[in-house]
Amino acid sequence: MTFENPGRAPAGSAQRAGRVLNILQAGRALAALAVVIHHANISATNLIGGAPRFSEFLGYGALGVDFFFVLSGFIIYYSSADSRPDREWVIGFLLRRGIRIYIPYWPLGIAVALFYLSVPGIGSPGHQFGWFSTLTLLPTDKLPALLPAWTLQHEVFFYLVFAMLIWMRSLWIGLAVWTLAMALLWYPNGPESNVMLASMNIEFVAGIMAAFLVMRDKVPTLLFSGLAIGFLVFYFVGGPSTNSLVFGMGVAFLVAVAASFELRGRIHIPSFVLLLGNASYAIYLIHNPLLAVTTRLVRAMDLTWGMAMAVGIAASTAAGIAYYFGYERPSLRFAHRKLIAPRMAIERASPSKS
Repeated sequence: MTFENPGRAPAGSAQRAGRVLNILQAGRALAALAVVIHHANISATNLIGGAPRFSEFLGYGALGVDFFFVLSGFIIYYSSADSRPDREWVIGFLLRRGIRIYIPYWPLGIAVALFYLSVPGIGSPGHQFGWFSTLTLLPTDKLPALLPAWTLQHEVFFYLVFAMLIWMRSLWIGLAVWTLAMALLWYPNGPESNVMLASMNIEFVAGIMAAFLVMRDKVPTLLFSGLAIGFLVFYFVGGPSTNSLVFGMGVAFLVAVAASFELRGRIHIPSFVLLLGNASYAIYLIHNPLLAVTTRLVRAMDLTWGMAMAVGIAASTAAGIAYYFGYERPSLRFAHRKLIAPRMAIERASPSKS
């Protein structure tokens, strides 16, 4: 099956594709906070110590990255389902995703890189960043200066693959080949993995499949709920050696069920959760360098691990929301007005292709 036209979906799919799903924003909020808690625990434990026994469970917050990847795959397919796979759409898609990723990222990524240069030796041990990867988020032998940006390298590569396969009208065949290659080669997850073939990328594909089924109203609630619970339980009882991809598969089934429920009007998301979802990218970008500051301040005041956690999480959330309203949202609106709106006019004027 080829992706000949994202708009050729069954009746009702276009309406579904145009509807914002609040459950996805809630998922982004949850994922961002989970990652913040994970890194706050690492920072407080390493710099202050005195962590209670339950702190080891906070390491599961790293799974927020897997959550993000599934949501990203879902959102990209869901938002593209009424589009034409022609040259203008591909250019517009890459422009929109590039603006969404790079405009909020560049100020923080470049600032962290300049800080590392001005204060040698202050970065994480063994973290040798590269300017090319920092500026482009393309895979090289060196990581970006902003440590959490290693996940953005996977995002950028996924966007390139998705756009290329749609342009070639071979989305499903291409995704199958990519997934098979990742499954056979099985590179580990994490910053040191092969960005193009890391097994974690399979979570993008799982998100796409979840969106495909939701848009066609093909989500068997009981079956998918059972599969979600099964994968999640297997991951958590399987021990540290269990690959996080198992968790990602559970999330994919869970997201499919939750999105299906929302389309039927069975889920309501509180406004403050939506706010956190809107600011989740800003929170994710800003939290790591901010935790390095807040934890040291707490240590200088001779306070406890718990205070470092509380201050770090609160400061990261507040700073992320401030960055979202003060810079991310207005800058994206400006870019949309100057760059994306003219491109959308070109796309609408492009002749339809079947």
